[in-house]
Amino acid sequence: MPCMLDYFPMEVLHMVFDYLKPNDLLHGFIEINSYIDTILHSYSRIRLNFKSMNKSTFYYICEHIYPNQIQSLVLADDEHTPGQIKLFMSLLPLIQFINLQSINIIQIDNANLLCLMLSHLENHPQIQSLIVYNYHIEISKKYSRSITETLASLPSLKYLTFMKSSTLTTLKQPLLKLTHLTIRSCRFNDLKIIFQWVPNLLYLKILVSYDAGAFIFDYIPSNLNSLIIESKHWTSFNQVENFLSLTKSLKRFIFETSGELALP
Repeated sequence: MPCMLDYFPMEVLHMVFDYLKPNDLLHGFIEINSYIDTILHSYSRIRLNFKSMNKSTFYYICEHIYPNQIQSLVLADDEHTPGQIKLFMSLLPLIQFINLQSINIIQIDNANLLCLMLSHLENHPQIQSLIVYNYHIEISKKYSRSITETLASLPSLKYLTFMKSSTLTTLKQPLLKLTHLTIRSCRFNDLKIIFQWVPNLLYLKILVSYDAGAFIFDYIPSNLNSLIIESKHWTSFNQVENFLSLTKSLKRFIFETSGELALP
């Protein structure tokens, strides 16, 4: 059945779609007619955020959306949506998300499931941003190596937020495109190893959750210009001075501590 929307070209309708939430987009435009369906299915800039989403809306979107339409994705196994990540993977495997550029995985507590998800992204040419967040997940050496192998296979990865620095120490190949790194639980000794594999880093934010102990750096990526350190433990000014002495390009430095800051 003809409608006024049939007179709009695909590019114009795609611009309209940019302003709509996924649920509103699907409810408003699905099954109007074959012309609109074709334009809707060719739209590949949907930004899906399932955090705190009720289950009926979750199922509706998963039933009507095509994996190639999704540009960014947020999944959460928090108190509001327990088991969401595993359920999503059973409905829409990530390996089908050919246009995905950004993925945020929140409160995942199963290392095997995390490795499965990331394996579906291996060699993905468009992934630019990856966030994995849960303080309490335990990741073995075997799983850590699997995770870092996947990270190294992502040719466009620029932004990475990860839980623990220990996993990233298993890197064996450089992340040449990576410019922004956030580590939620970091040891300085781990950071010394990680720096070898991120030579083009511009931005670094770390949360030091453990007693840092004595640490001396001999190398920091030369282009690092923004550094944020949040420490919950005693840190010596001498050690901070050593760190800063190697950051010749630094333009922004923030140091926050809730422990005692020792004078030299």
